[in-house]
Amino acid sequence: MKIVPLIQCSLTLWLLGQSFATAASDSCLLKAWQGTLAKTPVVLEFIGHADSVAGHYYYRTKLEELVLQADDTSLESWQEQDGEGNITGYFSNLLCKGDSLTGDWRSPDGKTKLLLSAKPLKNFQQPRLDSLKFTEGNTQQKGALSYQLLKAAAFPDVEFPRFSTKTPALEKLNQSLRADYFTSIGDLLDCNSQALLNQGASCSLSQAWEVKTANTEFVVLSHFYDSYMGGAHSSSDTLFLTYSLQNGERVDVGDWLIAQYKSEIAKDSPLGMLILKKYLTGGSAQEGCEEDISFYGGNLWPSEKGLQFEVSTSYVMRPCDDTVAIPYRTLWPFLSEQGRHAATTFGFSK
Repeated sequence: MKIVPLIQCSLTLWLLGQSFATAASDSCLLKAWQGTLAKTPVVLEFIGHADSVAGHYYYRTKLEELVLQADDTSLESWQEQDGEGNITGYFSNLLCKGDSLTGDWRSPDGKTKLLLSAKPLKNFQQPRLDSLKFTEGNTQQKGALSYQLLKAAAFPDVEFPRFSTKTPALEKLNQSLRADYFTSIGDLLDCNSQALLNQGASCSLSQAWEVKTANTEFVVLSHFYDSYMGGAHSSSDTLFLTYSLQNGERVDVGDWLIAQYKSEIAKDSPLGMLILKKYLTGGSAQEGCEEDISFYGGNLWPSEKGLQFEVSTSYVMRPCDDTVAIPYRTLWPFLSEQGRHAATTFGFSK
């Protein structure tokens, strides 16, 4: 058994990795770029790690990406591959100087040659996000509020609500919901880009919204999401979000409880025992649930029937999840002044 060639091979690989790392640390290449390949718009990004450099790019605003692998430590020559690992082209003479990136592209058979010219871009995904066009669903009504659900053709499983009722607070809420949508889509795009570079599983996302209730001061939205963003498991949940119609901001409904219940609600506390009794007699409890469940002042939302307390459990005990409604009249001793006022907006009269 020859040890020396093995050592030499390992040393060569290590030196090559160090050369890539050194070149990457010294290169202005490592950022996102936007420009043209001949006359076709392209967006590129080069990423440096501890011992490697990788790149990817897309044409126009397409979702499909091509992977770039450096052929030498100078980072001037790159091999282009599609998602199946097929070689689709080569970049050469890639030169980054200040805020300018230039280079040559040629097809695998060498018959087609194109010139690359690009400028720095802050966000690799931004051209895709800017290109999204939305379709509106049917107008829906909840109380005095009307709204539509919007989605883009490129992401048919991801929607967000937009209120058509015109007030400064709802305009602010619309902007917030729209911004959250773009953040979610940006995260999905980033996840799929990373999956392509790492040859991992594709990421996915679905989101659905509904206005649960609304009065003159508050609106409550339910937000369901189901996503896979890498790792061993997907993630899904339904969130209930309360917003003020006075200023358009998110409301911490935990503030509607007196101070001792704003965070964790102990199961042996007066309020905890009240919630636990309702949970155990509500028909959803299963064997072993009582020991695993917990209650939190931040996990609740208002309705005409009272405050809805979300029952929290561990991942393996998800079947124990439930929502427990406690009437405002029963909750009155546990409500803060803010909570008592809010109860009256949902129709409670003491």
